[in-house]
Amino acid sequence: MSRFSISMASYAFIAFTLLMYIGCKSITPQTQLDCNEKEDIFYCADTMCAKIYHGHIDTIYQQMPPDMYYDMEQTITFPVLFKVHDQPSNAREINIKDVERAIEILNYAYKPAAIQFDLLGIEHISNGKSLQQITENSYAAYPEFSRKYDDDKAITIHLLDDNGEYCEEVNNIVSCRRVHGFTYILNYQYPNIVLSKPDLLNEKVLPHEMGHFFGLYHTHRSVEGKESIMREDCETFGDHICSTPADPGPLYGVYVDYTRCEMIGYTDENGYEYKPMINNYMSYYYPCYRKAFAFTEEQYIVMRTAALSGIRNYLILEAKDN
Repeated sequence: MSRFSISMASYAFIAFTLLMYIGCKSITPQTQLDCNEKEDIFYCADTMCAKIYHGHIDTIYQQMPPDMYYDMEQTITFPVLFKVHDQPSNAREINIKDVERAIEILNYAYKPAAIQFDLLGIEHISNGKSLQQITENSYAAYPEFSRKYDDDKAITIHLLDDNGEYCEEVNNIVSCRRVHGFTYILNYQYPNIVLSKPDLLNEKVLPHEMGHFFGLYHTHRSVEGKESIMREDCETFGDHICSTPADPGPLYGVYVDYTRCEMIGYTDENGYEYKPMINNYMSYYYPCYRKAFAFTEEQYIVMRTAALSGIRNYLILEAKDN
């Protein structure tokens, strides 16, 4: 993972998606706050704060009472406000039906976690910034953008245009990339998701980013080192979730048979074969033809717990018995 810095932000991970697969990079923002002195800032990047020795998922489990882990008896609903940032020219049109369909996609993905989303409204911002302007220079414009446009009573989803220039040629080598969207993982300061307008109806991108918003890592995360296929280190390596198999990452996507939704023939040093969950919302792989996108039960539990924690529960619109 590449590392960048953003001034005036609290310690956190920020996730974003790239061309041809969904992904994110870790960012270690600079801050004026000392994490070791602020009791309410406990979701720091791994090992960045002296008193935090594990990732934020472990911290969630440490803070929540045990009976909350599996409490799916109530459906909790979060309000979502879409803010459409229009460019002076060549702005992509966003209509109400597309936004309503995006909410349907989210609600389908999160129903097993007893989390739902209610459309609060759509606002248009004239002369808005593009996705390139927000992400250039190590996201220099993003903190001010967030302070200016985020709603403090809803999950704000910013829809931005991009310039469409995805490929460049240097020394006869063509490289292509596109940012689909990004969000911080469980962060007080930035309760938003930034999304490319063309990806609004992508059935993986928005649920993927919302997964980060509610505390999920990527399945192929390797900050502590490669997760073992035998799963003995699954609580502290990879995504810290034992129900998601060890995932070597999208670099090895050439081993995936997408008609079977299975990685075939790639082994670790001991000869054990990797069998990642190709169709997981938090993976980087292409969609499978025969398997719908899915979270695992433990991923739902993590998101449910994060949704009920103090870092997210102030946004809850309502809770209804199932």
